[in-house]
Amino acid sequence: MTSSSIRTSTLGVAGGGWLVIVIALAAVMLLVEVALAAQHAAWIATRHPQAAAVTVVATVVLVAALVAGLFGMFAEVSAWARAAVVLAAVQAALALAAFALWSLILRREPFFAEAFPLADAVPLPALVAGALVVLSALVTPPRSASPRWLVALATLALTALVGTALWLPIYAQLHPVEVTPDVVRAALPAVLGPALLVAALVAAVATWRPGWSRRTASGWRFVGGLLGAWLLGVALMCAPSDDVLARPWQHLVTQFAPVLLGLTWFATLAVIALAVAHVRSARRVARLRRETVTCHGTIVVAAPASTVVAMHVNRGWLAGPAPRCVGFTLRTARGEVQVPAGVDVVAPLPPWTAEAGAGVAVALLGDGDEVDVAGFEAPTAGDAYRHAATPMFATRGIAVLAPRRDDEPVRRDVLLRLWQPCAVLLGACVVAAVPTLVAVLR
Repeated sequence: MTSSSIRTSTLGVAGGGWLVIVIALAAVMLLVEVALAAQHAAWIATRHPQAAAVTVVATVVLVAALVAGLFGMFAEVSAWARAAVVLAAVQAALALAAFALWSLILRREPFFAEAFPLADAVPLPALVAGALVVLSALVTPPRSASPRWLVALATLALTALVGTALWLPIYAQLHPVEVTPDVVRAALPAVLGPALLVAALVAAVATWRPGWSRRTASGWRFVGGLLGAWLLGVALMCAPSDDVLARPWQHLVTQFAPVLLGLTWFATLAVIALAVAHVRSARRVARLRRETVTCHGTIVVAAPASTVVAMHVNRGWLAGPAPRCVGFTLRTARGEVQVPAGVDVVAPLPPWTAEAGAGVAVALLGDGDEVDVAGFEAPTAGDAYRHAATPMFATRGIAVLAPRRDDEPVRRDVLLRLWQPCAVLLGACVVAAVPTLVAVLR
């Protein structure tokens, strides 16, 4: 029985379908714009004539290294899934470079600090908050590949970024006043407040009531239609006009560019924290297997119970697939052991799970499958009876390990778990960049 090939739901096309393709293409164009802007920023920060050339060469080398390193393996995984991870990695590197350039410019050019009153009001606190999230993911015991608290924070960060970008041009149109430093500072709570409130509600629902968001079958079409209507509205607001009130709109949106930049840093670090949690969870299982006794056995399920005892359920775009185990009997050479429900199940994810939407269940283990179970106590030295007795579980946890072939490395599982958060991050950054790009290029 190859239970890992069983699909319990109908698959979509690349999880989000056409929207994922649009996000990837838009992210490519955005990264090109950011790279071009980085050239000018490098010259402003260093006043060196070759700064732009160095920036271009560094960007090209970085992109080439990432593309060669990731696209050279896991060819069986969807190309769009790999592209999302590559683009998110490039964006994270550019965000790090942007922070360095931003800090250097503010220190060397006092004019920018005066021209942008919010230059340090949000970017630095957002960066510190994101760093604390990553640090928490590093020090918190890795009980899950995607802890609920971390999923909630990532959802909050991404939703706050998108919500601020959506609300900012509307607020600017509703308050056509002359832009001054005092006006900009006073507008910060009015711009961030509604976005953070909505983000908190969305994070709460998506994390603790995920079923509510899955009841709408046309959820992606609704999101795409909403963003399309917003883009149309921004385009209409930015149409050529002789109205003198257009300039305050443009100036106010430009003044909030540092705010959007800081929220982007926070969202990027939140997704990086998710990646850290996935890696630490895999290392925890490896350490458990190394420091406890592992028993090999066969799964036994008594009729008429279901023959599937463990599966991966895709909990959403940020939470990713999580194992569910209903418990089973493990038949070993030393007797039968009852494995309780809810234990960790470590099994290679099939490549086609990159195309699985939220709520799709992937069967992993079933009756007759051979597995290794880590977490048993070591027999006491010199105790002949203990050596012959039925294995007993230790107190450090239990992990069920399915067979893994050489072409099913753990790195591929991490890729399959992370591509959806990376795609959401790219989409959020594209939406957040639209108002500033429109205001600057107008």
